[in-house]
Amino acid sequence: MCPEKTESTGTPVPSPLDENQVRRLRVTFEYIDTVLADIEEVLDSAASRAAFPRIIPDIPSAQRMVMEDTITRIRGQLIRVMEDWGVPREPPSLPASRIIDCHLTVIGIALEELKPRPKRGHSTKTRAAGDEVSGTVCALQDMVAELGECLGAGMNNEPEGITLGDEQHTAGGKPDSLHGQRDGI
Repeated sequence: MCPEKTESTGTPVPSPLDENQVRRLRVTFEYIDTVLADIEEVLDSAASRAAFPRIIPDIPSAQRMVMEDTITRIRGQLIRVMEDWGVPREPPSLPASRIIDCHLTVIGIALEELKPRPKRGHSTKTRAAGDEVSGTVCALQDMVAELGECLGAGMNNEPEGITLGDEQHTAGGKPDSLHGQRDGI
């Protein structure tokens, strides 16, 4: 049986669940929502512009629409249950800019690892291929840097002093403590 949403005065009733039950309900529902997002990503794979697609889009569009509608209804039910039990939802805590910046860093590392390393005894043909690979890697690194610059330029339009967690962030999206460290390097 679900608790009443409000008292006769219209104020929310505190959750009858203890701290552990609240945490378990929230974590489980957040996990369910994450899995639903993964399913949505699979359903959207037909529209993906991935260079190396992994998913064969074999679900007919009518069935996909029904599944998307059902996912929306499941999420609505999750929210209603949380509200009925007086369990607050956690606000978003990960800035998109930080996630993209991390992904761009990973791409940069992967590209750097792709660069050929000079080795003794390799033929001229091998060195020529290595030079071509290096050129390709450099071109890709320039494109990734352009994407990073675009991200940084967009962050300069954001208001100063956004507080996320324990760090104070500036418009560039970096913690204040990193700005001074980078200038001194």
